[in-house]
Amino acid sequence: MANVYNPAFAINNIKSIFPVVLGPYEEGLRYASWVELFRTHACAYDVLDHIDASVPRPPLVDDSTWNQIDAIVKQWICGTICEDLVENIILNGGATAQELWTRLETLFQDTRHRRVLYLQREFPEARLRDFGMMLDYCTHVKTIADELAELGNPIPERKIVSQLISGLGDSSEYNTIATVINQADPLPSFNVARYRLLLEEYRLIWLRID
Repeated sequence: MANVYNPAFAINNIKSIFPVVLGPYEEGLRYASWVELFRTHACAYDVLDHIDASVPRPPLVDDSTWNQIDAIVKQWICGTICEDLVENIILNGGATAQELWTRLETLFQDTRHRRVLYLQREFPEARLRDFGMMLDYCTHVKTIADELAELGNPIPERKIVSQLISGLGDSSEYNTIATVINQADPLPSFNVARYRLLLEEYRLIWLRID
């Protein structure tokens, strides 16, 4: 069969078009986001068949060209993940890009359950007193909720708002605004609740200054 040109040949440095690196599970760009970005690039450069077994290999691509493209995709995978992850998926020589892709997927699936349990414990324990500012506290609550959603365990927005209020603790400073938010029907969105809490914080700060 004749050699077939592939647009992946034109990419000398994957980081020039994919300037992100997947870090360890608890850090950096989250795995699901990295997968989405990588698959988008793989589709754009016509190499999705090298990481997705459901995509058939083109019949006109000979073995030499296929192996060359596969090596490029392997470089892409290893070039967009941290060194620790590379060491975990490069178990021996001769692995295909799809095998590396599957090993990485398995690695993250193995730790996913533990991460979900950890976040589910952390979420109800969030307290304003552990943060210097209201914005930091609200961001912490939202970050946990967002990561759980990405891991397939979304928290209903109503519960997120309820936790936001519950985590204010026994501080009498926020009793009034907490009651207003809790008694609203319907309960406000997270963004609205956060905005009201921030306004209350600013009001309290100005009262202290006066």
